Amino acid sequence: MNLKIVTVLILWIFVINGQIFNGSESHIEKKCTLSDFVPICTTIEYKSHTDDYDITAICKTTTAKYDGYLFKMANGLRCYDIKINLRTNAVGMPIMFNGVILTSEKKSLEFTVYNSTYLKFNNYMFTKHDIYHQIKYNSTDWTISNMYMYDNAIPPKKFNYNLFLWKANTIEESFKIKWKQRNSIKMCIAISYLLEDESQCTLSMDLSVLNRDEIFDNKTISSYDIIESKVLTTVLFKSDYWLHENETYRLNFNLKRKSSEKYIRNENYYDGYSYRYKTVYAENCKIGIKRISQCTDENGNEHEEILTINAKELQEVLYFTSLTADVYPFEYEPREKSISLISQCLNGGIANKTGCICPPGFKGKNCEHGCGPNKFGTDCAGMCSIHQTQCQQMIFCTKGFGCKCPAGYNGKECNKECTSGTYGVNCEQQCSEGCRFNSCNVFTGVCDKGCTTNYTPPDCKEKYPWLKSPPQLESSADFKSIKLKIDLNSENIQGSSNVKSDYYQIVFKMTSKVSEFQYSEMKEIGEQDSVIEITNLKPGMLYTFGAILVSEDGNYNIENIKTADYYTKCLLPRSTNYDVKLLSGTNYINVTWNKLNDENEEDCKITEYLLKLIYTNTYSSNTAFQPLNYLEEVKSNNNQGYVFENLLPGERYAVQVTAITSLGQSNSSRLSYINTEPYGYIEIKNIKTELNQNSSMIITWDVDQSQTFLPLSYEIKYKVEKQKVNNHFSCSNNVLTNNWTSVLVYHYRKKEISDLIPNTQYVIKVDPKIKGYTYDDNANIIFLKTPISKPNLTPIINENNSWYITNQSVYFSWKINNAECSKLNGFFRGYQIILKDIIEGTQEEKSIKENTITFDELKPDTKYELQVYVLTNYGYNLEQGLLIPFKTKLKYLVPVDELIVYKKNLKRKSIGIRWSFNDTDVIDGFIVIVIDENLSSTKQIIIEPERCIAWPTFYCTTIDNLIPNNQYTIQIKAKSLNYPTGGSTSSVVTNFNDGFADKPENLRTTNVGPTYISFEWDIPWIHNGVLKSFIVNIEEISSKDIDKCCESKPDVEIPVTEELPTYNCTINDLKPGSTYSIGVLSKTSSYGQTSKIHVTTLPFSAASDVEDEQTIQIEESTSAQYYDSTTVNMYDDDNR
Repeated sequence: MNLKIVTVLILWIFVINGQIFNGSESHIEKKCTLSDFVPICTTIEYKSHTDDYDITAICKTTTAKYDGYLFKMANGLRCYDIKINLRTNAVGMPIMFNGVILTSEKKSLEFTVYNSTYLKFNNYMFTKHDIYHQIKYNSTDWTISNMYMYDNAIPPKKFNYNLFLWKANTIEESFKIKWKQRNSIKMCIAISYLLEDESQCTLSMDLSVLNRDEIFDNKTISSYDIIESKVLTTVLFKSDYWLHENETYRLNFNLKRKSSEKYIRNENYYDGYSYRYKTVYAENCKIGIKRISQCTDENGNEHEEILTINAKELQEVLYFTSLTADVYPFEYEPREKSISLISQCLNGGIANKTGCICPPGFKGKNCEHGCGPNKFGTDCAGMCSIHQTQCQQMIFCTKGFGCKCPAGYNGKECNKECTSGTYGVNCEQQCSEGCRFNSCNVFTGVCDKGCTTNYTPPDCKEKYPWLKSPPQLESSADFKSIKLKIDLNSENIQGSSNVKSDYYQIVFKMTSKVSEFQYSEMKEIGEQDSVIEITNLKPGMLYTFGAILVSEDGNYNIENIKTADYYTKCLLPRSTNYDVKLLSGTNYINVTWNKLNDENEEDCKITEYLLKLIYTNTYSSNTAFQPLNYLEEVKSNNNQGYVFENLLPGERYAVQVTAITSLGQSNSSRLSYINTEPYGYIEIKNIKTELNQNSSMIITWDVDQSQTFLPLSYEIKYKVEKQKVNNHFSCSNNVLTNNWTSVLVYHYRKKEISDLIPNTQYVIKVDPKIKGYTYDDNANIIFLKTPISKPNLTPIINENNSWYITNQSVYFSWKINNAECSKLNGFFRGYQIILKDIIEGTQEEKSIKENTITFDELKPDTKYELQVYVLTNYGYNLEQGLLIPFKTKLKYLVPVDELIVYKKNLKRKSIGIRWSFNDTDVIDGFIVIVIDENLSSTKQIIIEPERCIAWPTFYCTTIDNLIPNNQYTIQIKAKSLNYPTGGSTSSVVTNFNDGFADKPENLRTTNVGPTYISFEWDIPWIHNGVLKSFIVNIEEISSKDIDKCCESKPDVEIPVTEELPTYNCTINDLKPGSTYSIGVLSKTSSYGQTSKIHVTTLPFSAASDVEDEQTIQIEESTSAQYYDSTTVNMYDDDNR
């Protein structure tokens, strides 16, 4: 067979539209071409050597005696069996360990250019593990030369390399690499190279396979311009094309200098000048190559590559040095944690200019996600072990973190689980102070007993956000409200940056009272003005104000709230009628006065009174004071009065009272010289309701303006309206009971009611709580219908015959609880069905009205998940679903065993076949396929799984209407409900050539007497023709009386009318004590072989030793008859 030559690879390096690849970041291109009219797509991925790669060196630890070589690290740990795990973005990259680029013996193509910096011999190209000399190349084409590059550090660091330097000294040059593939894998080749600025070349590469004549047929799909690059770069070429085992392949590289046309002058052209075009080729066309290798090993894993450090390589590593490996070039330098960026990285992560580098066992932008037990790698998909020890007794060495125990363990052998309160790599991290009981998962740091108040789950390391500064007073617009300005800029928000705050809310209370905060209406951040007005305050009072941020999960931080105190405006009392009364004695003056009335709610509240006692030694009818000789001032908040004591007797005093409010002193009383609840009917007006999106309603109402400021209490009652049978609209005509729900409201004419049932009519009643009047049941009511909402009803699986699963189909049945119809929250429309393929991650979605579903054409032996949601006119609720995980059954039934043609009937043109099948519980029949090899025709029969009569553990059937001279192939396969088209096939080839029948099976005696012998035998295994009869031969071979010995008896023919398991016969009139030879043979169209036994009759008494006429009696078996559904007229010799 000729091998087909297909070109699968084109080297596409580095200039796209003239741009230069700077090597600072990786990118991917895809190119599709046609080869022999077959599309082949190649993914070309360029990788920078300065990126952070997912590389983990793992070695096993031990403190016990070990026969092999143990490596001792600086932290005292000893390890062996080191494996370098390259994951995700590191697969295919050249990995440097202990100054040497590692190679793998599992790759068919891999060679590396080494320099003498790390080796003790001259520069050379090195192909490791090529013990079979499979890789061929011409070393004379190679020149090893120093080239260098700078990295992106500040200041840049210079790296010198010894690379294979290939120069295009002529217009076009090429070199070839040939190798023999040791295993079959998808094509993936990696090339690490360096290209200088002045290079002006095109480089193409084609892949060819050696045909049967050992000739390479090269076919280049396309070629591309070279991109200038001053940094070492690795390019990966990957496609779905397979490189096959034991095939020889060749890479052909072609380096071609670029050319351009220049217009030059010809001299001495008839003493004049002429011009012509000349092709000029670019100079200094060269490229440096460090490594050419297949990307993956013999396992072909595209996401992981494992390199093993053998004992010899490990012995070359100096003690107390790091076992860290990284992409070449690599010099191990432990990273220092950045002071400015460390707060961004969690769980021990290290910050760099691009983000965070996570320790083993953690991932995420800020290393916020723990991998959990037995996992590592930046994608947390690497697995430590398939054993229960998981990551125990392993050391993880990574760039930037050195060598430490994996997350969750510490100790000399890394086998001790972290103690309570610690977690992470080497147990170096402390559980967050927000963890309840200081308890967290040792692998991830997630608080396993929940968070304390104000901390965000699951790791509880950060608090819910709060504002750094309290609300600022914008204005005090009127006497019962204050306008506050809230700074919602991100600079004023402290706490977790991973929690989004959707709302903010003002909390406030009177400063002078020990009470709980009151909460204002929530405002959406970004949609509302940051200036908010707080109403229904009391004039002239000092309030404490704060602001909380409500996160998207509804939680907030009240512990760190910042507050400020502000007064509401008020009016100083306009009336100063204190009605001061004085009562004097010889040494005291008892002063009483009236408390100034708050005629208006806006009046400032009086906090205390200032009393002045004025002594004057001159009396005048004029109210003006004379010069004062004595003044005493006291403050009192006792409205019952005050007593000035120890006064001088016989002197004149004057008393003045001044009320003090929150805004200062009011007008004073005149100088005085020695000289007081609602009751009855209150009208409720303007009851209104407003519905919120969160299924709550706000109720407001008014009273008469003259009663606005009375401190009234109200009772709010509501229930489902039932006068129209049932106004749970979701419940059709089902009558549901519902009683009044009562809520008390104090001093407000507004109340929010939550937890209402959507799609339901309510009746709402508002009554004041007063003495002296009782309101009628139908007074002060309104009606309200709530809007529809997402359903809160979950389907449940039916208990009986609710499901079945086959290899390609599934059926499920479910129901909903009609008693909970109010949870529909809308009008029932059916069910939303989602079928998920767990393996492929795909899903199928549909809406149905029935409560059953059948899916066909599923994949056998595959995990699925069926999701069933109640569907209403609102939609469906992803939080209220019936989730049914299931797995389809296996695809095929096993083939039948012991298939054989056991009889042939030339006259009836039929054959009989017999077979066995062990797994009888899973089948419902057999499919018989008859193939006429001469006519190339086929017919198919389906039979019931009924056993053979003659062989109860086997199945039989007869196939009619065949052509005697033709050859047939008979195929049989079992079928079942799961596999209606049958399982695997067994076959037998036959014709009508007749033959001998097998001899009867298991000939044996059943009873022996003096004059008779009873015996039986089993039906022959193979008949070949039609079993017509059995011939029984009886011959006497010895006797007690030698003179009367050895007389012969005629043969007996026993006709066969039916195939039975066992036949029997009794021979009478025999001689006592004689030995007989009994033979039984099968008769078809010819005589078969004979089964024989020797039997001696029992001795008999002399008195009865009379020779009677010898007769033979034949008894046939009367065994029960079993009919096979395919048996036709078994009672006719010619039809059998």
